[in-house]
Amino acid sequence: MKKFLKNLLAISGILLALYLLVQGSLRIFDLQLRAWINVCWLGITALVFIIGILQQIFKIKNIKLKIGSIVAIIAAIVLFLKTRIGLLLLMTAWLIPHEEQVAIIDGYKFIGYVDDSWDTFIDFYDYKNAFVSGATLRFTALGYYTDEESGKKRYYDELRYIDHLEDIYEYKQGYFTEKDLTKEATTVTDDSAKEASSEVTKTDIDAYILEPAGIPMISSEADPGDTPLYFTYEGKESDDFISYDNLTLVNNGQKATSDEVSYGELYKTANKCFRFKTDAGKEYIYIELNCENDYFQLAVYDITDGTAKFVGDNWFAYIGVDNEASTKDGYTDPSHLRLGSRDDSFGTFSYSVVYKVGEDGMPTPAEIGCTIKDVCTEKVTSKKALDLEVVDSDGNPTGNMITVPAGSTYTLVNYYEDIPALDTKLDDGTVVRIPLSETGYDAKFNGTLIRDLFDELMYVG
Repeated sequence: MKKFLKNLLAISGILLALYLLVQGSLRIFDLQLRAWINVCWLGITALVFIIGILQQIFKIKNIKLKIGSIVAIIAAIVLFLKTRIGLLLLMTAWLIPHEEQVAIIDGYKFIGYVDDSWDTFIDFYDYKNAFVSGATLRFTALGYYTDEESGKKRYYDELRYIDHLEDIYEYKQGYFTEKDLTKEATTVTDDSAKEASSEVTKTDIDAYILEPAGIPMISSEADPGDTPLYFTYEGKESDDFISYDNLTLVNNGQKATSDEVSYGELYKTANKCFRFKTDAGKEYIYIELNCENDYFQLAVYDITDGTAKFVGDNWFAYIGVDNEASTKDGYTDPSHLRLGSRDDSFGTFSYSVVYKVGEDGMPTPAEIGCTIKDVCTEKVTSKKALDLEVVDSDGNPTGNMITVPAGSTYTLVNYYEDIPALDTKLDDGTVVRIPLSETGYDAKFNGTLIRDLFDELMYVG
């Protein structure tokens, strides 16, 4: 054993050969090692290899040869770091699954391996067990949003969010079926647990959510038959898109349309319809339209008592906590609609607000303030001293005015659309309010542009 350990370079070679042998053998059965095993196995192999090189150097008795070996190693490290050779080697190594995420879609379990060798992709394979996964690529996601409250990841590709198997292009094309997948093992013991595990939320106040395509999109050239509630349009249809003109909601023969939503383009599976019934007995349809970059148009229709009326529209942003249509974390009921927005009043930042269905049917803020999601500038330094009011832990003004000296750092913690104002935290934990006379890129405090009062504000888009 001691003799064997005297040549760690040989041991590292054996470990690498065994790794390749195991991976090659698994491929015969359409399997591959999980990412954590890759990291452990290859990490140990690399460590043994490095120690083996040092071991061989220490064995050299000729001082000049020993120094030359050390210089050669240093030169190799510099070459690795300063040239594209190192970048190419790192990119090649990064192709080996090294980071993984488990996703459950419609009750089926997938293992996603993160490929960040250049742009970031997540390649999903069949989940098998803790040690191996399938080796046949099922689909690729470009990324995901994480809801900050529930921690739920929502993956997406270039066309749509992947909430269901039907949203996966490869599944729709028949490249794989449910028979090829691993079903998530779940145990539901009673009716309440079944309801809790359902992806479609039903609330205590008789609000209900329709699945995507719950309200059919029917071309004006097609016969709707006996369908009582549907959208009709003029335009073209492809496998993934509907390019529409004159979008009209039809409810029991009555029609509702508007120039605000008369034309545009829809992803067939990414756009969502929601149907809400309020305590007052009013019933509304919310539908997302006209996705542009990270924004979408929310159109509202009144269908109370079988009528059809266009109520209005507004624009919101996809920021990762909104639009969780099939979970309780986004659109829950008429009093809890979490929607995202972006603003440039303190550099660019994104935030979400909980809305409710207002008396007129349009979304109305149900709470004061917001939840900050992302900021382009985490800590902002002031150029001038500012006289600001302190707010308490609940966001209430205290009436206590303080002078914050120039050079202080501010961190955005809240934004009030209706006031409007910014709540910011100082380095000592004190929260102060910055009232705004204007918002957006030209936001002002006491008549002075915010960007003239602070350094390092970053804006995007």
